[in-house]
Amino acid sequence: MTATVDFDRIPFLVIGEQPISLGQTLGYLQLSGTLVPLIREIVNQHIILQEIQSRSDLEVSLPDLEQAVIDFRLKQQLADADRFQQWLANQGLDHATWQNRVLFRLKVERLVEKIAEPQLLPYFEQHRSAFEQLELACIITPDVTIAHQVSQQVTAQTPLEQLLQTHAPTDAQTQILRGLVRCDRLPNELRATIVAATPGEVIGPKQIEQRWCVFQVGQRVPASLDSDLKRELQTRLFQQWLSAKVLSLSVQLVNQSPLANSDPQTSLAA
Repeated sequence: MTATVDFDRIPFLVIGEQPISLGQTLGYLQLSGTLVPLIREIVNQHIILQEIQSRSDLEVSLPDLEQAVIDFRLKQQLADADRFQQWLANQGLDHATWQNRVLFRLKVERLVEKIAEPQLLPYFEQHRSAFEQLELACIITPDVTIAHQVSQQVTAQTPLEQLLQTHAPTDAQTQILRGLVRCDRLPNELRATIVAATPGEVIGPKQIEQRWCVFQVGQRVPASLDSDLKRELQTRLFQQWLSAKVLSLSVQLVNQSPLANSDPQTSLAA
């Protein structure tokens, strides 16, 4: 026989002098729309912890742990012992609990690397064109007349760079942007057009929200799997792995209906 759990009788918090039951707490979270995100985070942590406990290739040496502790304290300006103790108190932590948190973070980082490693290079090669960068010069203005003037002048073989000084000093609302932009970070409504453009080609005016934009495309810079992109792709691949794990599980509150992963409003894999 399965015992029925009465959430309204299970104490959870005392606010002021008023006890708050677990049922009330869940009701508050559901009313505010934060119950499913909280459960999603719990499920994620459960999967991650189980995976870490099942593996033997994530061990952290004492020197690595000590270095991580030093790095954190220096980064957070907590090298002073008294200041660090005050920070722990403010966080509601003792030193052992905090150190275990650092250790867990290190193991998660190694897990991310291990999960992503087999797919990293194939994924990069498959999406290499999306990680290429384009040199772009752009004038953004709320004045459609200025946008058309710029477009016509650039089309007449006057480089956009020469026009930047012409319009910027006379119009405080006109913005000038230039630099490298990764292809997959271009606005969706412009990506295909800009990616297909040849060096020197002018695009626009294009209206984006309440402003007008004129782009001139420069050289294309090939993608390389540098350290920043590698970390980004490792995180992306790990999240895909984690979402697949969540989708394979049935999750429900005790004696309640399962939380449907197929419902976009309650999806735990989002």
